Amino acid sequence: MSDLTTTPPTGPTAFPADGRRLVIYVFFDPQGVVDDFVPFALDALRAHSAHLLVVVNGTVEEAGHRVLMAHSDTVLVRENQGFDIWAEKHAIDHLGDAIAEYDEVVLTNDTWYGPVREFAPVFEKMDARALDFWGMTEHPAEAAIPGVSAALPRHLQSFWIAARRSMISSDAWRDYWRDLPPMNSYWDAVSLHELRFTEHFENAGFTSGTAFPAEPYGPGNASILLADVLIADGCPLLKRRIFHHYPAYFHRHAVIGRWTLQEVARHGVYPLRLAMSNLARTTAPEVLNADAGLLEVLPDVDTGFDRVRPPHLLAVIHAEDTESLDDALRRLGSLPIPYDLVVTTSAAVAEEAAARLARGTVPGNVEVVVADDSASATESVLDACRDLIAQQDYDLVLAVNATALSRHDPRFNSDRYRARHALDSLLGSPGHASNVLALFQAESTLGIVLPPTVGIGSPEPTQQVDFGRLGALRERLDIRVPSDGEYPLAPDAGSWIARPAALRLLLSDEELVGSGVGSHLLGSVLVPAAAQLGFHHRTVLDPRQASISHTSLEYKVDQLGSSTWGYPLDQIQMLQRVGLRGGAGLRALAKTYLSLNHPGVAGRLMGLRNRVRGGRR
Repeated sequence: MSDLTTTPPTGPTAFPADGRRLVIYVFFDPQGVVDDFVPFALDALRAHSAHLLVVVNGTVEEAGHRVLMAHSDTVLVRENQGFDIWAEKHAIDHLGDAIAEYDEVVLTNDTWYGPVREFAPVFEKMDARALDFWGMTEHPAEAAIPGVSAALPRHLQSFWIAARRSMISSDAWRDYWRDLPPMNSYWDAVSLHELRFTEHFENAGFTSGTAFPAEPYGPGNASILLADVLIADGCPLLKRRIFHHYPAYFHRHAVIGRWTLQEVARHGVYPLRLAMSNLARTTAPEVLNADAGLLEVLPDVDTGFDRVRPPHLLAVIHAEDTESLDDALRRLGSLPIPYDLVVTTSAAVAEEAAARLARGTVPGNVEVVVADDSASATESVLDACRDLIAQQDYDLVLAVNATALSRHDPRFNSDRYRARHALDSLLGSPGHASNVLALFQAESTLGIVLPPTVGIGSPEPTQQVDFGRLGALRERLDIRVPSDGEYPLAPDAGSWIARPAALRLLLSDEELVGSGVGSHLLGSVLVPAAAQLGFHHRTVLDPRQASISHTSLEYKVDQLGSSTWGYPLDQIQMLQRVGLRGGAGLRALAKTYLSLNHPGVAGRLMGLRNRVRGGRR
């Protein structure tokens, strides 16, 4: 039966002064973890609802289930099928005729952080309007682009849709949810529900409204492209997608995630630690680094270090020779606080290192530990210093890799730059080092600070890792944070500073160092290991290194841009389609031609090549 022939709507109404509102909140986490942003959102929703019902798509940890129960009225757990839309249908079917007890039903989910502005003004504004249904935001209509995209109707965005009694008591409402088609993909959920819902019910005679309509924000999806402006205008919801979507897309549209975070902080309603902890655990570190703008260029003047509550700090230097040790000790002189020191070095260097440290230049306890020649500062922290960290209750651990440099080495310049880039970034001056420590004082979920990726003196931005071995190490440590791939965000020169709590996964594996993992691979999991525990990262630069790296980067981007067309989004996609890496000649040119012009043929040939190679093995 068509909705257009059912009982006509009774007419739009305002929300009654003594009205009862039901909120249906859909939760999904692939790990079943309920992060702190969820109960914060539920508590705020509960203040504006008569009943709060949570639907869990998939599984939820026992501790998380208890949290959901404590912050809602009803919790339903279902198999993860049909995305958020079928979870809403599950809740509606569960309620049955009892849904008629409510004057309004809000359908929402966990795809937003908030409230970042107060809910009350929005509810007051929308309660006063005579409507059948309304959304928090809407997507404007878009015309089709031949060969590129289909037309999109104007529609309320499905992460927040509220329906009044006039609609939820109608035959049209019952028929819509009864006949809801299966949704086996994200695009099914968009095309079969989100793009259809508004037009469907408006055509059935119902009146819609939007708390923040699209018109003032121009074309496009304002909830993503103009999130900071929406927040400034009073929108209480911030889409999580802003911080885990493809960075090149945001570059194309000049979406600055850092501005959005600053706008949230400016209003003081939402604790950003709730968002950062969740983002760390659920977003690939390099994507989060780019989308949220987590690079800090810190000045040489102390702008906020609290000397009244200084952190208890352990510095760990792995020195390859006494010259590099001297340079590292000089750098530690920038620290504004006393610290304990452990130096790991080879047996050949240990005696001289101990003699130099005996001169009493270190303002704390000092220890020299003999380590393998091939060790690193990261391995020293995780092995030689494990018990010390546990016993002394340090707040921070600073790892410094003091690399021996030889002018006769053809890589002298690049190795020298890499080492200086790392130490300038962390310990560039007393004021700069104070500001690095102040980051940890300001953010309780900041787990690790490291220098940004080195872009000079290397053919690749960072060292490539063996993806198979990296995957095995992540599995061993139970790291389920999305992976950066073959070029992970890591302290390239081996120097970093972190909270011991953020290193727990690594410190708790007593056989990790010495198991053949290697220092480079260990460095590659520092950030995701912290992120798995809900600690986010930041990268830091001092002004001098920023001027060096940025000007070099500008030139490289200009030159690369001159040989490829379009925005970086287009350039990246084209180069990835070409797939040309590490060589030239006829074979490479043939591969490029087929990849660009005959991708199907290229794919079949690659499959044949892989089968032949597999047969040879």
